[in-house]
Amino acid sequence: MYAALKKEEDRDDQRSIERSFLSKFNQWPHVFNLANCIVGVSMLAMPYCLQQCGILLGTILIGICSLLTKITCHLLYQGALLTRRRSYESMASHAFGSNGKRLVELLMILFLMSCVISFMVVIGDIGPHVLADYLELQAPTQRLRILVMVVIFLFVILPLSLFRSVTSLSKINSVTVFFYGLFVLRMLVECIPRIFNCNWSTDIRWWRQEGLLTSLPIISMALSCQTQLFCVTESITEPSAAKVDTVVSGAVNICSSMYAAVGLFGYVAFHDVELYGDILLYLQSSLLTQLMKLAFMLSVAVSIPLMLFPSRIAFYNLLKSDACEYAMLRMPSLIFVSLTVFLLSSCLLAAVIVPNVEFILGITGATIGCLVTIIIPSLLFLSISRGIEQYRALMFYAKVSIIIGSLMLIGSTWAVLHTEQETNVVDIILPKQIDNERVEIALKNLEKFKTDDNSTKLQNTFSRGKQNEETVTSREEKWKGKQNVGTVTNEETKTLLHGIKEKRKAQSNILKKQQTIADGPKKHKELMEMVTMTGIWKMNASSERTEEINV
Repeated sequence: MYAALKKEEDRDDQRSIERSFLSKFNQWPHVFNLANCIVGVSMLAMPYCLQQCGILLGTILIGICSLLTKITCHLLYQGALLTRRRSYESMASHAFGSNGKRLVELLMILFLMSCVISFMVVIGDIGPHVLADYLELQAPTQRLRILVMVVIFLFVILPLSLFRSVTSLSKINSVTVFFYGLFVLRMLVECIPRIFNCNWSTDIRWWRQEGLLTSLPIISMALSCQTQLFCVTESITEPSAAKVDTVVSGAVNICSSMYAAVGLFGYVAFHDVELYGDILLYLQSSLLTQLMKLAFMLSVAVSIPLMLFPSRIAFYNLLKSDACEYAMLRMPSLIFVSLTVFLLSSCLLAAVIVPNVEFILGITGATIGCLVTIIIPSLLFLSISRGIEQYRALMFYAKVSIIIGSLMLIGSTWAVLHTEQETNVVDIILPKQIDNERVEIALKNLEKFKTDDNSTKLQNTFSRGKQNEETVTSREEKWKGKQNVGTVTNEETKTLLHGIKEKRKAQSNILKKQQTIADGPKKHKELMEMVTMTGIWKMNASSERTEEINV
Protein backbone atom coordinates (compact mmCIF):
# COMPACT_ATOMS: atom_id res chain seq x y z
CA MET A 1 0.00 0.00 0.00
CA TYR A 2 2.79 2.40 0.92
CA ALA A 3 4.65 1.54 -2.28
CA ALA A 4 1.58 2.29 -4.39
CA LEU A 5 1.10 5.64 -2.67
CA LYS A 6 4.78 6.41 -3.18
CA LYS A 7 4.51 5.68 -6.90
CA GLU A 8 1.45 7.90 -7.16
CA GLU A 9 3.28 10.75 -5.41
CA ASP A 10 6.25 10.33 -7.75
CA ARG A 11 3.94 10.53 -10.73
CA ASP A 12 2.34 13.71 -9.39
CA ASP A 13 5.77 15.25 -8.83
CA GLN A 14 6.82 14.28 -12.35
CA ARG A 15 3.66 15.83 -13.81
CA SER A 16 4.23 19.09 -11.91
CA ILE A 17 7.83 19.20 -13.17
CA GLU A 18 6.62 18.61 -16.73
CA ARG A 19 4.07 21.41 -16.40
CA SER A 20 6.78 23.82 -15.24
CA PHE A 21 8.97 22.80 -18.18
CA LEU A 22 6.06 23.17 -20.61
CA SER A 23 5.33 26.70 -19.37
CA LYS A 24 8.88 27.73 -20.37
CA PHE A 25 8.91 25.65 -23.55
CA ASN A 26 8.55 27.52 -26.87
CA GLN A 27 6.91 24.90 -29.04
CA TRP A 28 6.09 27.05 -32.09
CA PRO A 29 9.32 26.61 -34.10
CA HIS A 30 8.97 22.84 -33.72
CA VAL A 31 5.23 23.01 -34.42
CA PHE A 32 5.89 24.87 -37.69
CA ASN A 33 8.60 22.39 -38.68
CA LEU A 34 6.33 19.42 -38.05
CA ALA A 35 3.31 21.16 -39.62
CA ASN A 36 5.31 21.76 -42.79
CA CYS A 37 6.21 18.06 -42.76
CA ILE A 38 2.50 17.21 -42.58
CA VAL A 39 0.89 19.76 -44.87
CA GLY A 40 1.65 19.84 -48.56
CA VAL A 41 0.17 18.57 -51.78
CA SER A 42 -2.53 16.66 -49.92
CA MET A 43 -4.23 19.99 -49.20
CA LEU A 44 -4.97 20.31 -52.93
CA ALA A 45 -6.71 16.91 -52.91
CA MET A 46 -9.08 17.68 -50.02
CA PRO A 47 -11.93 19.02 -52.23
CA TYR A 48 -11.61 15.85 -54.30
CA CYS A 49 -11.89 13.73 -51.15
CA LEU A 50 -14.96 15.59 -49.89
CA GLN A 51 -16.61 15.27 -53.29
CA GLN A 52 -15.98 11.52 -53.24
CA CYS A 53 -17.31 10.79 -49.75
CA GLY A 54 -19.42 13.86 -48.90
CA ILE A 55 -18.85 16.81 -46.57
CA LEU A 56 -19.98 15.20 -43.30
CA LEU A 57 -18.23 11.89 -43.87
CA GLY A 58 -15.07 13.64 -45.10
CA THR A 59 -14.93 15.89 -42.03
CA ILE A 60 -15.39 12.87 -39.76
CA LEU A 61 -12.56 11.07 -41.57
CA ILE A 62 -10.25 14.08 -41.06
CA GLY A 63 -11.04 14.05 -37.33
CA ILE A 64 -10.49 10.28 -37.00
CA CYS A 65 -7.20 10.37 -38.92
CA SER A 66 -5.90 13.30 -36.86
CA LEU A 67 -6.68 11.41 -33.65
CA LEU A 68 -5.03 8.29 -35.08
CA THR A 69 -1.89 10.30 -35.91
CA LYS A 70 -1.67 11.70 -32.37
CA ILE A 71 -2.05 8.21 -30.86
CA THR A 72 0.54 6.54 -33.10
CA CYS A 73 3.06 9.37 -32.57
CA HIS A 74 2.60 9.03 -28.82
CA LEU A 75 3.08 5.26 -29.06
CA LEU A 76 6.18 5.71 -31.17
CA TYR A 77 7.86 8.17 -28.84
CA GLN A 78 6.89 6.23 -25.71
CA GLY A 79 8.50 3.17 -27.27
CA ALA A 80 11.62 5.21 -27.98
CA LEU A 81 11.78 6.31 -24.33
CA LEU A 82 11.34 2.72 -23.10
CA THR A 83 14.10 1.36 -25.34
CA ARG A 84 16.31 4.46 -25.06
CA ARG A 85 16.41 4.68 -28.85
CA ARG A 86 16.29 7.85 -30.90
CA SER A 87 15.15 6.74 -34.34
CA TYR A 88 12.41 4.73 -36.00
CA GLU A 89 14.89 2.24 -37.50
CA SER A 90 16.75 1.56 -34.26
CA MET A 91 13.44 0.80 -32.52
CA ALA A 92 12.64 -1.69 -35.30
CA SER A 93 16.07 -3.26 -34.81
CA HIS A 94 15.40 -3.60 -31.07
CA ALA A 95 11.92 -5.09 -31.56
CA PHE A 96 12.24 -7.16 -34.75
CA GLY A 97 15.97 -7.72 -35.22
CA SER A 98 18.20 -6.77 -38.16
CA ASN A 99 15.86 -8.15 -40.82
CA GLY A 100 12.91 -6.26 -39.37
CA LYS A 101 15.03 -3.12 -39.27
CA ARG A 102 15.91 -3.41 -42.95
CA LEU A 103 12.28 -4.04 -43.88
CA VAL A 104 11.20 -0.93 -41.97
CA GLU A 105 13.96 1.12 -43.61
CA LEU A 106 12.90 -0.06 -47.05
CA LEU A 107 9.24 0.78 -46.38
CA MET A 108 10.21 4.20 -45.02
CA ILE A 109 12.25 4.95 -48.13
CA LEU A 110 9.40 3.96 -50.43
CA PHE A 111 6.85 5.92 -48.40
CA LEU A 112 8.89 9.12 -48.18
CA MET A 113 10.00 8.94 -51.80
CA SER A 114 6.40 8.59 -52.91
CA CYS A 115 5.62 11.73 -50.90
CA VAL A 116 8.45 13.56 -52.68
CA ILE A 117 7.17 12.26 -56.03
CA SER A 118 3.69 13.60 -55.30
CA PHE A 119 5.22 16.97 -54.37
CA MET A 120 7.08 17.07 -57.70
CA VAL A 121 3.93 16.06 -59.58
CA VAL A 122 2.14 19.09 -58.14
CA ILE A 123 5.08 21.28 -59.17
CA GLY A 124 4.68 19.81 -62.66
CA ASP A 125 0.97 20.65 -62.53
CA ILE A 126 1.19 24.23 -61.30
CA GLY A 127 4.32 25.65 -62.96
CA PRO A 128 3.57 24.73 -66.59
CA HIS A 129 0.03 26.13 -66.36
CA VAL A 130 1.40 29.50 -65.23
CA LEU A 131 4.00 29.47 -68.00
CA ALA A 132 1.47 28.26 -70.61
CA ASP A 133 -0.85 31.12 -69.70
CA TYR A 134 2.04 33.57 -70.15
CA LEU A 135 2.98 32.03 -73.54
CA GLU A 136 -0.66 32.05 -74.73
CA LEU A 137 -0.86 28.26 -75.02
CA GLN A 138 -4.09 26.34 -74.58
CA ALA A 139 -2.55 23.69 -72.27
CA PRO A 140 0.95 22.79 -71.02
CA THR A 141 2.84 20.24 -73.08
CA GLN A 142 4.93 17.40 -71.72
CA ARG A 143 8.16 19.18 -72.71
CA LEU A 144 7.12 22.34 -70.91
CA ARG A 145 6.18 20.31 -67.83
CA ILE A 146 9.56 18.57 -67.74
CA LEU A 147 11.39 21.88 -68.25
CA VAL A 148 9.66 23.53 -65.28
CA MET A 149 10.26 20.52 -63.03
CA VAL A 150 13.97 20.40 -63.90
CA VAL A 151 14.43 24.15 -63.30
CA ILE A 152 12.71 24.02 -59.88
CA PHE A 153 14.71 20.91 -59.04
CA LEU A 154 18.07 22.51 -59.86
CA PHE A 155 17.56 25.98 -58.39
CA VAL A 156 15.21 25.44 -55.41
CA ILE A 157 14.88 21.84 -54.24
CA LEU A 158 18.48 20.69 -54.56
CA PRO A 159 20.11 23.69 -52.77
CA LEU A 160 17.66 23.45 -49.85
CA SER A 161 18.12 19.67 -49.63
CA LEU A 162 21.85 20.11 -49.03
CA PHE A 163 21.22 21.67 -45.59
CA ARG A 164 22.25 19.27 -42.83
CA SER A 165 20.00 20.59 -40.03
CA VAL A 166 16.23 20.93 -39.77
CA THR A 167 16.54 24.01 -37.55
CA SER A 168 18.08 25.95 -40.44
CA LEU A 169 14.76 25.60 -42.29
CA SER A 170 12.48 26.63 -39.38
CA LYS A 171 12.02 30.25 -40.54
CA ILE A 172 11.25 29.15 -44.08
CA ASN A 173 8.79 26.60 -42.72
CA SER A 174 6.95 29.24 -40.68
CA VAL A 175 6.58 31.36 -43.83
CA THR A 176 5.22 28.40 -45.81
CA VAL A 177 2.69 27.53 -43.10
CA PHE A 178 1.59 31.18 -43.11
CA PHE A 179 1.12 30.97 -46.86
CA TYR A 180 -1.01 27.85 -46.49
CA GLY A 181 -3.24 29.94 -44.22
CA LEU A 182 -3.51 32.56 -46.98
CA PHE A 183 -4.46 29.79 -49.39
CA VAL A 184 -7.33 28.86 -47.09
CA LEU A 185 -8.54 32.48 -47.23
CA ARG A 186 -8.25 32.42 -51.03
CA MET A 187 -10.49 29.36 -51.20
CA LEU A 188 -12.95 31.11 -48.86
CA VAL A 189 -13.11 34.09 -51.23
CA GLU A 190 -13.73 31.68 -54.11
CA CYS A 191 -16.52 30.03 -52.14
CA ILE A 192 -18.40 33.13 -50.92
CA PRO A 193 -20.30 33.85 -54.21
CA ARG A 194 -21.56 30.24 -54.29
CA ILE A 195 -22.71 30.34 -50.66
CA PHE A 196 -25.33 33.01 -51.43
CA ASN A 197 -26.68 30.77 -54.19
CA CYS A 198 -29.25 28.49 -52.58
CA ASN A 199 -28.69 25.68 -55.09
CA TRP A 200 -25.34 24.55 -53.71
CA SER A 201 -26.84 22.95 -50.58
CA THR A 202 -28.92 20.58 -52.70
CA ASP A 203 -26.27 19.88 -55.35
CA ILE A 204 -23.41 18.85 -53.05
CA ARG A 205 -22.97 15.45 -51.44
CA TRP A 206 -23.29 15.34 -47.68
CA TRP A 207 -22.76 11.61 -47.12
CA ARG A 208 -21.48 9.17 -49.76
CA GLN A 209 -20.07 5.95 -48.35
CA GLU A 210 -19.07 4.73 -51.85
CA GLY A 211 -16.10 7.13 -51.79
CA LEU A 212 -14.94 6.13 -48.29
CA LEU A 213 -12.22 3.72 -49.40
CA THR A 214 -10.99 6.15 -52.06
CA SER A 215 -10.67 9.15 -49.72
CA LEU A 216 -9.50 7.44 -46.52
CA PRO A 217 -5.90 6.63 -47.62
CA ILE A 218 -5.40 10.16 -48.98
CA ILE A 219 -6.61 11.79 -45.75
CA SER A 220 -4.63 9.36 -43.61
CA MET A 221 -1.45 10.04 -45.54
CA ALA A 222 -2.15 13.78 -45.51
CA LEU A 223 -1.97 13.83 -41.68
CA SER A 224 0.94 11.43 -41.24
CA CYS A 225 4.17 12.64 -39.63
CA GLN A 226 5.46 9.50 -37.90
CA THR A 227 8.47 9.12 -40.17
CA GLN A 228 9.64 12.72 -39.58
CA LEU A 229 8.86 12.73 -35.85
CA PHE A 230 12.37 11.98 -34.62
CA CYS A 231 14.00 14.47 -37.01
CA VAL A 232 11.89 17.24 -35.45
CA THR A 233 12.11 16.09 -31.81
CA GLU A 234 15.89 15.81 -32.08
CA SER A 235 16.09 19.61 -32.18
CA ILE A 236 14.05 19.98 -28.93
CA THR A 237 16.15 20.82 -25.89
CA GLU A 238 15.56 18.27 -23.11
CA PRO A 239 12.83 16.38 -24.99
CA SER A 240 10.08 14.62 -23.07
CA ALA A 241 6.83 12.86 -23.88
CA ALA A 242 4.79 15.88 -22.78
CA LYS A 243 6.76 18.26 -25.03
CA VAL A 244 6.51 15.92 -27.99
CA ASP A 245 2.77 15.49 -27.45
CA THR A 246 2.38 19.28 -27.34
CA VAL A 247 4.28 19.72 -30.60
CA VAL A 248 2.43 16.89 -32.36
CA SER A 249 -0.98 18.05 -31.13
CA GLY A 250 -0.38 21.64 -32.25
CA ALA A 251 0.89 20.66 -35.69
CA VAL A 252 -1.87 18.11 -36.32
CA ASN A 253 -4.60 20.52 -35.17
CA ILE A 254 -3.33 23.26 -37.50
CA CYS A 255 -3.14 20.92 -40.48
CA SER A 256 -6.52 19.31 -39.78
CA SER A 257 -8.20 22.71 -39.62
CA MET A 258 -6.63 23.82 -42.89
CA TYR A 259 -7.52 20.53 -44.60
CA ALA A 260 -11.16 20.73 -43.51
CA ALA A 261 -11.42 24.39 -44.55
CA VAL A 262 -9.84 23.92 -47.98
CA GLY A 263 -11.88 20.78 -48.61
CA LEU A 264 -15.17 22.47 -47.66
CA PHE A 265 -14.57 25.78 -49.44
CA GLY A 266 -13.08 24.16 -52.53
CA TYR A 267 -15.89 21.64 -52.88
CA VAL A 268 -18.63 24.26 -52.45
CA ALA A 269 -16.92 26.61 -54.91
CA PHE A 270 -16.62 23.93 -57.62
CA HIS A 271 -19.46 21.55 -56.74
CA ASP A 272 -20.83 21.63 -60.30
CA VAL A 273 -17.71 20.10 -61.93
CA GLU A 274 -15.92 16.78 -61.54
CA LEU A 275 -12.88 17.45 -59.33
CA TYR A 276 -9.49 15.78 -59.44
CA GLY A 277 -6.41 15.90 -57.25
CA ASP A 278 -5.27 19.50 -57.89
CA ILE A 279 -7.82 22.20 -56.99
CA LEU A 280 -5.54 24.98 -58.28
CA LEU A 281 -6.28 23.95 -61.86
CA TYR A 282 -9.92 25.05 -61.42
CA LEU A 283 -9.21 28.63 -60.34
CA GLN A 284 -9.93 31.38 -62.87
CA SER A 285 -6.86 32.77 -64.57
CA SER A 286 -5.81 36.14 -63.14
CA LEU A 287 -2.69 37.83 -61.84
CA LEU A 288 -3.57 36.99 -58.23
CA THR A 289 -4.23 33.36 -59.16
CA GLN A 290 -0.91 33.06 -60.98
CA LEU A 291 0.95 34.54 -58.00
CA MET A 292 -0.91 32.13 -55.70
CA LYS A 293 0.13 29.20 -57.87
CA LEU A 294 3.77 30.29 -57.90
CA ALA A 295 3.81 30.75 -54.12
CA PHE A 296 2.20 27.35 -53.58
CA MET A 297 4.69 25.73 -55.93
CA LEU A 298 7.61 27.23 -54.01
CA SER A 299 6.03 26.19 -50.68
CA VAL A 300 5.78 22.62 -51.92
CA ALA A 301 9.39 22.77 -53.10
CA VAL A 302 10.49 23.93 -49.64
CA SER A 303 8.68 20.97 -48.03
CA ILE A 304 10.64 18.40 -50.04
CA PRO A 305 13.90 18.70 -48.00
CA LEU A 306 11.96 17.83 -44.82
CA MET A 307 10.88 14.57 -46.46
CA LEU A 308 14.42 13.92 -47.59
CA PHE A 309 16.03 14.03 -44.12
CA PRO A 310 14.66 10.71 -42.77
CA SER A 311 14.71 8.95 -46.15
CA ARG A 312 18.38 9.82 -46.70
CA ILE A 313 19.29 8.46 -43.25
CA ALA A 314 17.23 5.31 -43.80
CA PHE A 315 18.87 4.71 -47.17
CA TYR A 316 22.34 5.21 -45.69
CA ASN A 317 21.60 2.82 -42.82
CA LEU A 318 20.19 0.30 -45.30
CA LEU A 319 23.50 0.26 -47.15
CA LYS A 320 25.60 0.04 -43.96
CA SER A 321 25.93 -3.13 -41.94
CA ASP A 322 25.95 -1.43 -38.53
CA ALA A 323 22.79 0.22 -37.27
CA CYS A 324 22.53 3.85 -36.28
CA GLU A 325 20.60 4.92 -33.21
CA TYR A 326 20.32 8.61 -34.04
CA ALA A 327 17.76 10.42 -36.13
CA MET A 328 20.24 13.07 -37.28
CA LEU A 329 23.17 11.12 -38.65
CA ARG A 330 26.48 12.79 -39.50
CA MET A 331 27.48 11.13 -42.77
CA PRO A 332 30.46 12.02 -45.00
CA SER A 333 29.95 14.99 -47.31
CA LEU A 334 30.48 13.05 -50.53
CA ILE A 335 27.96 10.37 -49.54
CA PHE A 336 25.53 13.05 -48.31
CA VAL A 337 25.58 14.91 -51.64
CA SER A 338 25.52 11.70 -53.71
CA LEU A 339 22.52 10.29 -51.86
CA THR A 340 20.69 13.61 -52.14
CA VAL A 341 21.20 13.85 -55.90
CA PHE A 342 20.36 10.17 -56.46
CA LEU A 343 17.14 10.18 -54.43
CA LEU A 344 15.86 13.47 -55.87
CA SER A 345 16.72 12.45 -59.44
CA SER A 346 14.86 9.16 -59.02
CA CYS A 347 11.81 10.99 -57.68
CA LEU A 348 11.96 13.47 -60.56
CA LEU A 349 12.00 10.65 -63.11
CA ALA A 350 9.04 8.93 -61.45
CA ALA A 351 7.10 12.22 -61.32
CA VAL A 352 7.60 12.68 -65.06
CA ILE A 353 6.31 9.18 -65.79
CA VAL A 354 3.22 9.30 -63.49
CA PRO A 355 1.49 12.73 -63.71
CA ASN A 356 -1.54 11.87 -61.49
CA VAL A 357 -1.20 13.19 -57.94
CA GLU A 358 -4.41 11.59 -56.63
CA PHE A 359 -3.27 8.15 -57.83
CA ILE A 360 0.15 8.49 -56.15
CA LEU A 361 -1.33 9.74 -52.88
CA GLY A 362 -4.02 7.07 -52.93
CA ILE A 363 -1.88 4.04 -53.72
CA THR A 364 0.90 5.15 -51.34
CA GLY A 365 -1.46 5.91 -48.48
CA ALA A 366 -3.36 2.67 -49.02
CA THR A 367 -0.32 0.36 -49.02
CA ILE A 368 2.96 1.64 -47.60
CA GLY A 369 1.36 4.50 -45.69
CA CYS A 370 -0.86 2.20 -43.64
CA LEU A 371 2.12 0.02 -42.78
CA VAL A 372 4.63 2.74 -41.91
CA THR A 373 2.36 5.24 -40.14
CA ILE A 374 -0.21 3.03 -38.36
CA ILE A 375 0.53 -0.71 -38.26
CA ILE A 376 4.30 -0.80 -37.63
CA PRO A 377 4.35 1.90 -34.86
CA SER A 378 1.57 0.03 -33.05
CA LEU A 379 3.37 -3.32 -33.45
CA LEU A 380 6.60 -1.75 -32.19
CA PHE A 381 4.91 -0.46 -29.06
CA LEU A 382 3.16 -3.79 -28.39
CA SER A 383 6.46 -5.63 -28.73
CA ILE A 384 8.37 -3.20 -26.51
CA SER A 385 5.75 -2.68 -23.75
CA ARG A 386 4.85 -6.34 -23.35
CA GLY A 387 4.33 -7.16 -19.66
CA ILE A 388 4.35 -3.52 -18.46
CA GLU A 389 1.16 -2.94 -16.47
CA GLN A 390 1.05 0.87 -16.61
CA TYR A 391 0.86 0.86 -20.43
CA ARG A 392 -2.18 -1.40 -20.67
CA ALA A 393 -4.44 1.43 -21.91
CA LEU A 394 -1.90 2.37 -24.58
CA MET A 395 -1.65 -1.28 -25.61
CA PHE A 396 -5.41 -1.30 -26.19
CA TYR A 397 -5.11 1.79 -28.41
CA ALA A 398 -2.28 0.10 -30.29
CA LYS A 399 -4.42 -2.98 -31.01
CA VAL A 400 -7.30 -0.81 -32.24
CA SER A 401 -4.87 1.08 -34.49
CA ILE A 402 -3.61 -2.20 -35.99
CA ILE A 403 -7.18 -3.28 -36.81
CA ILE A 404 -8.00 0.07 -38.43
CA GLY A 405 -4.74 0.09 -40.39
CA SER A 406 -5.27 -3.46 -41.66
CA LEU A 407 -8.78 -2.64 -42.88
CA MET A 408 -7.47 0.47 -44.62
CA LEU A 409 -4.65 -1.52 -46.21
CA ILE A 410 -6.98 -4.08 -47.79
CA GLY A 411 -10.02 -2.00 -48.69
CA SER A 412 -8.34 1.19 -49.84
CA THR A 413 -5.81 -0.61 -52.04
CA TRP A 414 -8.65 -2.33 -53.87
CA ALA A 415 -10.58 0.93 -54.27
CA VAL A 416 -7.62 2.95 -55.57
CA LEU A 417 -6.62 0.31 -58.13
CA HIS A 418 -10.18 0.29 -59.51
CA THR A 419 -10.39 4.08 -59.89
CA GLU A 420 -10.03 5.48 -63.40
CA GLN A 421 -7.15 7.94 -63.75
CA GLU A 422 -6.89 10.94 -66.08
CA THR A 423 -4.18 13.47 -66.91
CA ASN A 424 -4.30 17.09 -68.03
CA VAL A 425 -1.02 17.09 -69.99
CA VAL A 426 -1.15 17.29 -73.80
CA ASP A 427 1.48 16.29 -76.35
CA ILE A 428 0.70 18.90 -79.05
CA ILE A 429 1.23 22.64 -78.70
CA LEU A 430 -2.13 24.38 -79.25
CA PRO A 431 -2.82 28.13 -79.33
CA LYS A 432 -4.78 29.50 -76.46
CA GLN A 433 -8.53 29.52 -77.08
CA ILE A 434 -10.41 32.82 -76.89
CA ASP A 435 -13.49 33.17 -74.73
CA ASN A 436 -16.79 32.49 -76.56
CA GLU A 437 -18.15 35.78 -75.25
CA ARG A 438 -15.28 37.70 -76.83
CA VAL A 439 -15.76 35.87 -80.12
CA GLU A 440 -19.47 36.76 -80.22
CA ILE A 441 -18.74 40.44 -79.54
CA ALA A 442 -16.13 40.51 -82.31
CA LEU A 443 -18.53 38.87 -84.80
CA LYS A 444 -21.28 41.36 -83.94
CA ASN A 445 -18.91 44.29 -84.48
CA LEU A 446 -17.75 42.82 -87.79
CA GLU A 447 -21.35 42.28 -88.96
CA LYS A 448 -22.26 45.83 -87.98
CA PHE A 449 -19.26 47.17 -89.87
CA LYS A 450 -20.21 45.23 -93.01
CA THR A 451 -23.84 46.38 -92.74
CA ASP A 452 -22.82 50.03 -92.45
CA ASP A 453 -20.45 49.68 -95.41
CA ASN A 454 -23.12 48.05 -97.58
CA SER A 455 -25.65 50.72 -96.59
CA THR A 456 -23.22 53.46 -97.63
CA LYS A 457 -22.60 51.81 -100.99
CA LEU A 458 -26.31 51.34 -101.58
CA GLN A 459 -27.02 54.97 -100.70
CA ASN A 460 -24.35 56.16 -103.14
CA THR A 461 -25.78 53.94 -105.87
CA PHE A 462 -29.28 55.23 -105.21
CA SER A 463 -28.14 58.86 -105.42
CA ARG A 464 -26.31 58.20 -108.71
CA GLY A 465 -29.41 56.53 -110.16
CA LYS A 466 -31.49 59.50 -109.10
CA GLN A 467 -29.08 61.90 -110.81
CA ASN A 468 -29.24 59.85 -114.00
CA GLU A 469 -33.03 59.86 -113.88
CA GLU A 470 -33.07 63.65 -113.51
CA THR A 471 -30.72 64.01 -116.50
CA VAL A 472 -32.85 61.76 -118.70
CA THR A 473 -36.02 63.58 -117.61
CA SER A 474 -34.57 66.99 -118.39
CA ARG A 475 -33.47 65.85 -121.84
CA GLU A 476 -36.86 64.32 -122.48
CA GLU A 477 -38.49 67.63 -121.59
CA LYS A 478 -36.15 69.41 -123.97
CA TRP A 479 -36.97 66.84 -126.63
CA LYS A 480 -40.67 67.33 -126.13
CA GLY A 481 -40.24 71.08 -126.38
CA LYS A 482 -38.31 70.76 -129.59
CA GLN A 483 -40.85 68.32 -130.97
CA ASN A 484 -43.67 70.76 -130.21
CA VAL A 485 -41.81 73.57 -131.88
CA GLY A 486 -40.90 71.29 -134.81
CA THR A 487 -37.20 72.36 -134.98
CA VAL A 488 -35.49 68.99 -134.38
CA THR A 489 -32.45 68.37 -136.60
CA ASN A 490 -30.54 65.20 -137.46
CA GLU A 491 -27.46 66.26 -135.43
CA GLU A 492 -29.50 66.72 -132.28
CA THR A 493 -31.04 63.29 -132.82
CA LYS A 494 -27.60 61.65 -133.06
CA THR A 495 -26.44 63.48 -129.94
CA LEU A 496 -29.47 62.31 -128.02
CA LEU A 497 -28.97 58.69 -129.13
CA HIS A 498 -25.32 58.84 -128.05
CA GLY A 499 -26.36 60.16 -124.64
CA ILE A 500 -28.90 57.38 -124.25
CA LYS A 501 -26.20 54.77 -124.99
CA GLU A 502 -23.92 56.33 -122.36
CA LYS A 503 -26.74 56.21 -119.85
CA ARG A 504 -27.33 52.53 -120.65
CA LYS A 505 -23.66 51.81 -119.90
CA ALA A 506 -23.95 53.72 -116.64
CA GLN A 507 -27.09 51.80 -115.74
CA SER A 508 -25.29 48.52 -116.56
CA ASN A 509 -22.44 49.44 -114.19
CA ILE A 510 -24.97 50.36 -111.52
CA LEU A 511 -26.64 46.97 -111.95
CA LYS A 512 -23.29 45.18 -111.47
CA LYS A 513 -22.58 47.15 -108.30
CA GLN A 514 -26.06 46.43 -107.03
CA GLN A 515 -25.57 42.72 -107.70
CA THR A 516 -22.37 42.80 -105.61
CA ILE A 517 -24.05 44.64 -102.76
CA ALA A 518 -26.98 42.21 -102.87
CA ASP A 519 -24.81 39.63 -101.13
CA GLY A 520 -24.87 41.81 -97.99
CA PRO A 521 -27.66 42.07 -95.37
CA LYS A 522 -31.05 40.82 -96.44
CA LYS A 523 -32.84 43.91 -95.25
CA HIS A 524 -31.44 45.95 -98.15
CA LYS A 525 -32.53 43.57 -100.93
CA GLU A 526 -36.00 45.02 -101.44
CA LEU A 527 -34.68 48.56 -101.69
CA MET A 528 -32.06 47.52 -104.24
CA GLU A 529 -34.67 45.75 -106.38
CA MET A 530 -36.81 48.91 -106.40
CA VAL A 531 -33.88 51.03 -107.57
CA THR A 532 -32.98 48.51 -110.27
CA MET A 533 -36.54 48.14 -111.62
CA THR A 534 -37.07 51.91 -111.69
CA GLY A 535 -33.91 52.48 -113.70
CA ILE A 536 -34.76 49.72 -116.21
CA TRP A 537 -38.34 50.96 -116.68
CA LYS A 538 -37.24 54.52 -117.36
CA MET A 539 -34.52 53.32 -119.70
CA ASN A 540 -37.06 51.28 -121.72
CA ALA A 541 -39.41 54.23 -121.84
CA SER A 542 -36.71 56.47 -123.28
CA SER A 543 -35.79 53.78 -125.83
CA GLU A 544 -39.39 53.48 -127.05
CA ARG A 545 -39.63 57.24 -127.45
CA THR A 546 -36.40 57.31 -129.44
CA GLU A 547 -37.70 54.61 -131.78
CA GLU A 548 -40.91 56.58 -132.32
CA ILE A 549 -38.90 59.66 -133.24
CA ASN A 550 -36.78 57.70 -135.72
CA VAL A 551 -39.90 56.29 -137.32
